[in-house]
Amino acid sequence: MSYKVAIDCGHGFNTAGKRTPPFAEALTKTEEGITVNVQAGEQVREHFANVGVAHFLKIALERCGLTTYMSVFGDIDGYMNDVQYGTNGTQDVVARQRDISTKNCDICVSLHFNAYGNGSWNTAKGVELYYHSVASKVGDGRTLANKVWSYLKDAVAGQTQRGVKTSDAYGMCNSTALGVQASILIEHAFMTNVEEARNMMCSPSAWKLYAEAEAKGICEYLGVTYVAEGQQSGGEGQGTGGGEGTGTGEGTGTGTGTGEGGEGQGAEQEAEPIGGIAYHDDTPATPEITDNRQWRVQCGAFSHQKNLDKCLAKLRVSGVQAWYQKEADGMFHVYAGTFSKRGNAVRQSRLLTLAGIANCIKEVR
Repeated sequence: MSYKVAIDCGHGFNTAGKRTPPFAEALTKTEEGITVNVQAGEQVREHFANVGVAHFLKIALERCGLTTYMSVFGDIDGYMNDVQYGTNGTQDVVARQRDISTKNCDICVSLHFNAYGNGSWNTAKGVELYYHSVASKVGDGRTLANKVWSYLKDAVAGQTQRGVKTSDAYGMCNSTALGVQASILIEHAFMTNVEEARNMMCSPSAWKLYAEAEAKGICEYLGVTYVAEGQQSGGEGQGTGGGEGTGTGEGTGTGTGTGEGGEGQGAEQEAEPIGGIAYHDDTPATPEITDNRQWRVQCGAFSHQKNLDKCLAKLRVSGVQAWYQKEADGMFHVYAGTFSKRGNAVRQSRLLTLAGIANCIKEVR
């Protein structure tokens, strides 16, 4: 039997208050092929770290043969404008419940980083996990919580273990509203604790440790064999750019093939290592241009319908809303967002890159 897991990335990019206090010192680290770059005075948004853990959890679960649905994975301002989403790219809890309930998922895991106090750094620390306290809403949340906690509590060596808790305040633990048999909410570390913010929230290595631990618990709950990294059977690899590539992103795109190794997809080259993502707000050094220019994030260009369908299916599985149109070159171009500010397009591009989706940014008028 194939199981489907909803991975909820907790809040939106612009959800008020969901970020660290300003960092006193700059932070740069490269782990697991991802570069984290925080400048002195910057605040790191919770959504980025949630997406980081979700990225590795998706990889781990799919490696074990499970299907995933990504909730609020690419949620930034200017992108999610469907009626199910709130303003400024923030999807409220009821809308997320309704969305996930239509995806035929078996369980839901909502990923978060904790906070305490009035927005200043403090000493609250540790990892904890929640399931719903109301009998009519919890489903089998308690069992799932205990299975996951048995691995998660030791995921990051030396981290304070705050335990498994219950609450009636967390809608993402409401299994009934989510339409799943079990749901839990995880608070990985405190983003208001400077040590946990630097060493866990801003650490791709920690994201992966959390994700692998959660995958072990989820597999145990579902009765599925956990497959460790590197132990999975080999499959067909991805092809390199050749054949039909996309247009370049503002003159910087390069072709990298996926699927059958024929159709190419453009990848914008930013100031990070290839495949990496810098975790800062990317505020332009000069004022945003306010003319009629817009920026689109393109995920592929295809001449054959079957390859177009494969691309769209991959995006849907990743929780990315996308559309396509046939353009003057006769090819079907796939897009995952149109933005009036280039900074927002860059953020969307980086989230897609983190999800393993090649893309480029195109300027349009």
